[in-house]
Amino acid sequence: MWDTEGTMRLGALDSRVVALALVALQGCRCATSVTDVGPAELAIAPTALDFATLYVGQESRLRIEVANQGGATASFDVSSAPPFTSDVQHLELPRGERATVTVAFAPGVAGPVSGVLQLGAAHVALGGVALAVPECEAQAMCTSAHFDVTSGACVDAPASDGTACQTRCVSGACSAGTCVGTAKGCDDGDACTMDVCSEEVGCDHLPRDCPAPAASTCRVATCDRASGCGEAIAPDGTVCGVDDCAALTVDVCIAGQCVTRPRPGPGRCANRWVPSNVTARLGHAMVFDTASQTVVLFGGLGARVGGTVDDTWEWNGATWTQRFPATSGPPVENHAMAYDSFRQRAVLYGGAITMGAASGLNGGPNGTFEWDGQAWVGRVTSVAPPVLTEGAMAYDTSRRRSVLFGGATWSGATDQTWEWDGQAWAQAPDGGTPGPRRSHALAYDSARRRVVLFGGTNDARALLGDTWTWDGRTWSQLATARSPPARFGHAMAFDEGRQRLVLFGGQTRSGAPSDDTWEWDGQTWTEQRPATAPGPRLRAAMAYDSARGEVVLFGGL
Repeated sequence: MWDTEGTMRLGALDSRVVALALVALQGCRCATSVTDVGPAELAIAPTALDFATLYVGQESRLRIEVANQGGATASFDVSSAPPFTSDVQHLELPRGERATVTVAFAPGVAGPVSGVLQLGAAHVALGGVALAVPECEAQAMCTSAHFDVTSGACVDAPASDGTACQTRCVSGACSAGTCVGTAKGCDDGDACTMDVCSEEVGCDHLPRDCPAPAASTCRVATCDRASGCGEAIAPDGTVCGVDDCAALTVDVCIAGQCVTRPRPGPGRCANRWVPSNVTARLGHAMVFDTASQTVVLFGGLGARVGGTVDDTWEWNGATWTQRFPATSGPPVENHAMAYDSFRQRAVLYGGAITMGAASGLNGGPNGTFEWDGQAWVGRVTSVAPPVLTEGAMAYDTSRRRSVLFGGATWSGATDQTWEWDGQAWAQAPDGGTPGPRRSHALAYDSARRRVVLFGGTNDARALLGDTWTWDGRTWSQLATARSPPARFGHAMAFDEGRQRLVLFGGQTRSGAPSDDTWEWDGQTWTEQRPATAPGPRLRAAMAYDSARGEVVLFGGL
């Protein structure tokens, strides 16, 4: 305030404020500078996510860890483009904090896919492969089929009750998965046949087996189309007793009576010699029959008979047994054969009926035969592969198709792919093939659900050493780190127990048969060097015996 003389004076209170301010100034120790807080530093692991292969419609999830190792709080958006999504869209991470981001891969279309997960200025590479869901066909009337992505196989389910149905034997409606209704009439008016109907062939008329007469050994069963079974006197000379092939006399029927007569000079026993082991051969084929739990061998070029053979043999893991079916396929070599495990049938196609002549006229116009465990039955179809030999076939269990590829036709090697579903042949569309070839090998890799092809030779006699796979739609050539040398006439089978495809023998560029063993694990080939192995050979046959867990090899040149 000012006094009367105009001099400024501090009041008592004001003087005390000034004094306190001076004391505060004297005691202050202010820092000369201020330390800045450092920027956020993100640590991301992993920096790339590679999703496992999925079917379209499936979803897979993987996680990444994000940590802030800097000073300032990290604030950033998290984003990605379909088919990749993340469970968070924004993160706030103080210093020293971490968070988990889950990324989902849910493909909508088939093929390889790549993308980026953006975390502010940082990013994580994303990649995956999507497989198209295979189309499934119902295997029977009153069933529907869909592909189960979990098991990787087609699954049948009963159709809705009341759905109209018409099979080869019944016309009506579905009930509990069965077509129920009016049975088709199959009566042919012949008393010597049994009229039956099967869904495979429709009406069939099986010969009636009339019982043998019990009253006399010199009477035989007969059958009349109008009256049915009856009896008649056996033809004179019919053997009616035991024929031991050593006696000078023989019991025969004369006028309906069994009498003893001297054995005629040209008379022969009914007994016969049969081989106790498979004769040497090449160009034969083998499959494992899951119904009989035996390896089934058919045909080939017999080394001792000097021509093609039509014999059928079964291997039970210890011995070979020859089968004598009522009907057989033709004598062939270099035919293709596969085992349809769904229908429990061995399927045979083509082959040479004589040296170099392709089969196509036996059992129908196209040379398709099936073994049901009792007989070989020729299948006649309106469409079929070309007449060929030296083709190869494998059964795709996931798609229930026998796949036939390549072979030698009248005009040269072919590159056609055909599939047999048990009813009809269908040629696969030309979507890129391994090229024309013959004497190659096919096997179905059940672990990776692919038919695998290796090697062979083309029309220019060039040996091939490439590996291809067939997924039911497309052939794909595989680049492998290692591979067997190019060859033809080799044998190949898939060892389901060890999930490995086994290849043996064949002829390489050395000009001589080989005795090397190779295995395919789905990525590359590896040569095996067992302590003991079969000798060098080509045109042998091989099959995997799942009952005993071993690969079986037989024959060859």
